[in-house]
Amino acid sequence: MVKESLFGKEPSRQFQMALKEHGEVYTNPSILRQTIENHFEKIQEATKQNEFINLHLAEKIREVCLILINEYKKVSHDEQRYINATINYFVDINDEEDDLYSPLGFDDDAEIVNECLELIGKEDLTIDIQ
Repeated sequence: MVKESLFGKEPSRQFQMALKEHGEVYTNPSILRQTIENHFEKIQEATKQNEFINLHLAEKIREVCLILINEYKKVSHDEQRYINATINYFVDINDEEDDLYSPLGFDDDAEIVNECLELIGKEDLTIDIQ
């Protein structure tokens, strides 16, 4: 995913697209937290209609995103941008795979989260997608 260069770590093409679409939305960490919680409630509600939603993976992503928010004010502007893109990608239902209709709907979200973790040096929080 992340490539090393003379200038440090470089985001993958997929993460660069997430940054382009979702990285410019800056907001207060408490608003990000509420956005995550609201999205997770929608996911839980959707599981009543679709048993194939991977609620376990969505919950892991939610947990890691909440941890990232706790780190938000401690990281650089670029890293805040990575966190913003990651959270906004997660709460976007219609990203690479539709989160609420595809059994693989949260796999791409987890990949984005894992790359963000690598970019900001928090690999210990990596989500197992299996």
